[in-house]
Amino acid sequence: MSSMKNCINIILLLLICCFTNSLAQENWKTVYNVKAKNSLGSNASAHFIGIKSPNKKDLLVVSNMDYRSPFMVKSSDSGLTWEIKHKEKFPGNYDGVYFAPSRANAFAYPDTTLAIVVCDSGYYYYSTDNCETWTKDRFENQLRSFQISFWDNKIGIVFQNTEPGEQVLQKTTDGGQSWYQITGPEPINQLGVSYLETHGDGIAYFIEVDNKVDSVYYFHKSTDYGETWSVYPGPEIPPFGDFYFHNQNLGFCYYGEEYSSVGGMTKVIRRTSDGGKSWQVVMDTAIIPNDPIVDIHFADTLNGIAVALANIFWTNDGGKTWREDTSFSYISHPDRISYVYMIDNFNAVGIAMNSYNNIYRYTGVDPSSVTQSFPIKQLKLFPNPTHELLQIELADEHNYDEYLIYDVKGALLQKSLFTGEVPIGNLPKGAYYLLLYSPTRTGYGQFVKE
Repeated sequence: MSSMKNCINIILLLLICCFTNSLAQENWKTVYNVKAKNSLGSNASAHFIGIKSPNKKDLLVVSNMDYRSPFMVKSSDSGLTWEIKHKEKFPGNYDGVYFAPSRANAFAYPDTTLAIVVCDSGYYYYSTDNCETWTKDRFENQLRSFQISFWDNKIGIVFQNTEPGEQVLQKTTDGGQSWYQITGPEPINQLGVSYLETHGDGIAYFIEVDNKVDSVYYFHKSTDYGETWSVYPGPEIPPFGDFYFHNQNLGFCYYGEEYSSVGGMTKVIRRTSDGGKSWQVVMDTAIIPNDPIVDIHFADTLNGIAVALANIFWTNDGGKTWREDTSFSYISHPDRISYVYMIDNFNAVGIAMNSYNNIYRYTGVDPSSVTQSFPIKQLKLFPNPTHELLQIELADEHNYDEYLIYDVKGALLQKSLFTGEVPIGNLPKGAYYLLLYSPTRTGYGQFVKE
């Protein structure tokens, strides 16, 4: 029995070290640098507008070189290697340094058979061969397109600007081959600052941010692919920041507030689990340097990442709590990360915001591979989060003798014979490790008690 206990303690220590101490290693590495020359022969700056993927294997990064010329950079191996798939020639002189007719504003990548980048002056680029080749086209109305989102590789919508506070909504049902105008949501205060999200079977959010009239968000929701819309107000406190929705219910509003005592901004994240009707502040902190949260992405409903230019944070409980990633130092990474994509629990991609033009990749350690001398099997636990009972999916039908529950600091909280399910009703709310033990194998998993 003592040898079994020692073995379990060793395995547990390895698991916890992998999940927590691995972040102290240099896990963020530069994997690509976007290089281009501008019309004057100088190095151009890549001003990224985002990163998207339809399958967590193929990833697309879109940038504007020197604010003006779209560049599409693609990875086919989950961000390990990259190559430029399209680069637009730098335009001549236009009215203002930051204006060009084909400057990219937003993009969608719902499927390997469709990617679309929308631009100023009604221009857009599309690819139907997984970003290998691109075709340039133009909307008939030639309006600036500022938001695009697709439900699948056929049905999508594009928001365009006319005058400040007015929008035109275009829809396609054939993957962007043809477009037609539909009646969009009516902004409450005609301010025109908005965010667009599509989820599930026909669900869309058009989020109107009002900082001037009555200081609330308005959520315009459609359940029929943008054909009709309802509206309801968001949080009662004055709005700020950007939005990310992992699904139609779980979402985040993020940015920061002025940090008057030393200058800069705090880091603030709000969380909603009801589609934006109610919100809870889950992070409100000031960590040097005083930059706000600028992007969030989730791999699944539990595991997510947030970036604040020079600081990175992780969550494993659906965004209720966040921990800082100490492996990314703004001293060793002066270009900082402005957009992020979480591939899975152990891999993520980040792109830098300024003239360094770097793409970073985070490579963590899968704890199921920490030792070869004692087989460790990762388990699927459900429901997760849960309240009373934890079910375990045993794909290999291996027989385990005992289950053990540890907190994140390694303290044993519960132990008993394993009969196929695990009661957790007596545990306080929080994150835990579950170990299933047999003389030849240990299974492990993480879960959250709500």
